[in-house]
Amino acid sequence: MFEIAREAKKPKEFVKKMNQFTDGLSRYYLKIIAPDSKQFAMLHDALIDASAQFVYLQRKSSKITTKKAFKEPFAELYLLKEPSITEHRESIERIISKGFEKYLAGKSYTKDDSSIKRSKQKYAKSFASSSVLYVSQIGVYLGMNKNSITVKLKGKTIAKMPKKQCEQIIIAGKAISLSSNMVYLCAKEQIAIDFVDGRDVPFASILSAKNTYPKMALMQLELLAHNRDLYLAKRFIQGKAKNQLNYLKYLNRYHNELDEAIESIETKIKQNIKNANSVAQLMGYEGEISTLYWQALVTILRDKSDFAGRVNRGASDLVNSALNYGYAILYARVQNALHRAGLALHISFLHSMQDGKPTLVYDMVEEFRAFVVDRTIVSMVNKNEPLKLDSKNMLTEKSRQLIVKNVKERLGVYTKHKKSSKKVENIISDQAYMLARHIRGEDKYKPFIGKY
Repeated sequence: MFEIAREAKKPKEFVKKMNQFTDGLSRYYLKIIAPDSKQFAMLHDALIDASAQFVYLQRKSSKITTKKAFKEPFAELYLLKEPSITEHRESIERIISKGFEKYLAGKSYTKDDSSIKRSKQKYAKSFASSSVLYVSQIGVYLGMNKNSITVKLKGKTIAKMPKKQCEQIIIAGKAISLSSNMVYLCAKEQIAIDFVDGRDVPFASILSAKNTYPKMALMQLELLAHNRDLYLAKRFIQGKAKNQLNYLKYLNRYHNELDEAIESIETKIKQNIKNANSVAQLMGYEGEISTLYWQALVTILRDKSDFAGRVNRGASDLVNSALNYGYAILYARVQNALHRAGLALHISFLHSMQDGKPTLVYDMVEEFRAFVVDRTIVSMVNKNEPLKLDSKNMLTEKSRQLIVKNVKERLGVYTKHKKSSKKVENIISDQAYMLARHIRGEDKYKPFIGKY
């Protein structure tokens, strides 16, 4: 399939050759495997990927520069299944979008001119915002309608999202009902369903059992048994501290009053974190760095809010409430990535393991807090975006929706990572798989350090 993608010169030629190939499969091989088998699914995925690769190669060579040029010839592409006209059209649109997205992601980060970079970021933000279904209205019902997840209120559809577009569902309200069919579909398609309470703390998730691997859990426990958890604990804290430091340096370009905090944090990273000889000692150093970091942000926000420092649970001020809600969204993304990588969420290396707590999520989320959530919320406050608390000192519904929109967009932006340009949400997945490889002894884990 990929050879056809490389050799075909035009879309019509590609479709003709690919249809001939899949017709041969249908006549022989596909007759001896079940449509719901793993082998069939692998062939279907390979067809989708090869088709997207052809789009990417055509766009890369500048032979075709618009999505429209692919749509008409690709309408004749056979996808091994017999979907409805609507589902086939949606699949073709995803193939074309996937090829264009790969083209954008593969372009040099440093050589992108400003107009291309803006278009790329705009597309990424739009896609990220549209891949998460956020539900908070009391009394709604989530179900399935053909190929879409629907949200209904009193029997009327008020929102829907194609199942193949949806990556995550966040439920942040009371008296919200789910159909068992929808839950089954989400488990099958590995769409995470995450629940957040009134104080913006994640309290439950529905995840697929497909990615549960006892051997991985045993390997995680083996690292702990042989006292090799300190290496990973240091990497998580190193990632967190360096991202906090880089963010303060970024802010200092405009405010020029954070030199002392920056210098102190740099010293503690170089001396204390590197030389820590236990996880407990490391956590103590992390606390010192975080105190300096949050004091610096108090300085930055002093004219915009009453923010006096970091409060985790039970926050009653606007900034901490907004941060907590942003972290809840980030937790869900990190948890989904770790689960997809086959890791045991309750076996951690930095945070102490607790019954019923996905403490590995707490480990990995550290290196993304400043880059994803802190920067988003501080920017919203500085721009005077309409964030408000209600009479119970809880975020208003409109404020929550605004935070969801901004954090999702932040997850969707491209940033420089390992000499290439990647979306932040994809970097989270990369880090989860790198952690899995480290635990298997195939790689060395390195934290994500964001560029500003």
